[in-house]
Amino acid sequence: MILAYRDFKRSRLKSRRYLSKINQPRLTESELHQLSQPQMLSTGKVRKYHEQVERLRGQPLSVVDDRNLIGQFAVAKTVERILRQGDVSHVLNVGASYDMISAYLAPLNETIRFTSMDFPANLAELNSPLGGGVQKNWVFRSGYVLDLLGSLDERPQLAVFKSVTPLMTPIELSATLRLLWQTQVDYVLLCEAWWPRLLGLSNPYRLRTTVTAGQLGNYLHPYPKLALENGYLVESTRFVMPSSNQAAPMVELVLRRTAGMRQNSK
Repeated sequence: MILAYRDFKRSRLKSRRYLSKINQPRLTESELHQLSQPQMLSTGKVRKYHEQVERLRGQPLSVVDDRNLIGQFAVAKTVERILRQGDVSHVLNVGASYDMISAYLAPLNETIRFTSMDFPANLAELNSPLGGGVQKNWVFRSGYVLDLLGSLDERPQLAVFKSVTPLMTPIELSATLRLLWQTQVDYVLLCEAWWPRLLGLSNPYRLRTTVTAGQLGNYLHPYPKLALENGYLVESTRFVMPSSNQAAPMVELVLRRTAGMRQNSK
């Protein structure tokens, strides 16, 4: 009971911190400097991720039961489905960190380019145990999506966000979606924590404004609303149930680019 109260109190403190920044349009220079520092390579985490990649390597995820897919592999299954449509030649994973999605899919799709994007200056080094630097169609860009997206030498047709947008303010997320639209990114795949019990909502379409909730106290966004305001329609929605009692349910949305934005979007 004491631990539960401590977790609740910690969540409330984090929630207040996120609320205080909710109108911030983008990360500050100080925040960017801190996030860009090289990360220590977590050998335990890499070993676990490598084992997961190797356990499933070589078999299409479409034949694997969802209950046997954890973490980024559940997202990779949807990426695989989009790739089968045949109109994607470049996949961008934003906030990739240890990028199991690209580590798994790049060897299976050698004609498709995979780009991992995240803040740490040593992003490629972090992914080297997973095959980064060896797989020729898998490349890395260190930095902030709002600064880097326009400078990519090849337009991505699919942008993937896994456990990323809850860290973005609603203004920052809208700016990111708008930039993706301007860059002519055809698909955006979001897979983010969703706390239906805390929200009293099981359907993301009923959320009309950004709130803070969950164990981390970070943002939950009205994704369909923000997508529509910034040139995207929701093509599909599904819920990904956690593989353990410690994890949050995830809501996964595939967004498809439209010809234009709503006139009232800013």
